[in-house]
Amino acid sequence: MCADAGVIGYDKLLEQFWSEHQPTYESKAQYKSAIWAQTPEQYEMALASKDAAEKRVGRKMFTDIYPPEVSRGVSWWDAEDYHQKYYSKPRASRFGW
Repeated sequence: MCADAGVIGYDKLLEQFWSEHQPTYESKAQYKSAIWAQTPEQYEMALASKDAAEKRVGRKMFTDIYPPEVSRGVSWWDAEDYHQKYYSKPRASRFGW
């Protein structure tokens, strides 16, 4: 996720991320959640937000958080069109989400 700091603060972005995404099971699937911090401050904030999210739900969150030195070397590809705006699309699931 990327944010324009002039539009939304990184803390609010992390808050929104954890409110909509709770990866509480370990998956070896090709799609996994991750946060790529761009600064040391973002890295520390992301770690703290993950810890707070785990305490809130009482379970481990399986989201990788990468520091800036790793983030800079990671290639990025946008998801396929059918994955875009995933949460706004209707879906049926036995889990109710």
